Amino acid sequence: MRSHWWPPLAIVCLTAACLMQPVAAQVVPGGQMPDPKQMSGVPLPTSDIPAGTVTVRVVRGTLSNLVVGQPVELTGDVSASAKTNDAGRAEFAGLAPGARLKAVAVVDGERLESQEFTVPGQAGVRMMLVATDPGAARRAEEDRKLAE
Repeated sequence: MRSHWWPPLAIVCLTAACLMQPVAAQVVPGGQMPDPKQMSGVPLPTSDIPAGTVTVRVVRGTLSNLVVGQPVELTGDVSASAKTNDAGRAEFAGLAPGARLKAVAVVDGERLESQEFTVPGQAGVRMMLVATDPGAARRAEEDRKLAE
C-alpha cells in the first residue's frame, strides 16, 4: 500500500525552506544599498555577542572602508576607551546591565556619536559609527563623467 501524503508534505517543506532563506542585502528602491550614515550610531541589541559587551565598528563612507586604530570612547554611567582593531571594531566587555551609555569617536575632526542606550542584561550591543568620506563626492563625479 502506497502512502499519498508525502508529495504534499514535501512541497510544504520545500516552500517553507525557501521562505526562511535570509535576505542577502536589503536594497532601497532604485536598487541601491541604504546609506550607512542613516545607520550610524543606532545601537542594535544582539545575542551574537556576549551580554555586557558592546562593539563599535567605525567606517568612513562605506561599510568596506574600515577605520583601523581609531580611538572610541564610551561615556555615561561608565567611561571607557578602546581602539578599533583590523576589522574596524572597538570592543568593550564586562559592562554592567542597566548602564546608560553613548559611543563617541572623532574621525578627522568629525565627531561621531551614538544614540544613548542601556546595556541589556541578556544580550550584547553592536553599532556602527560612520564618518564622512571626503573623496566620495569626487569619485561620484568621476563616475558620472565616465557614464556619459
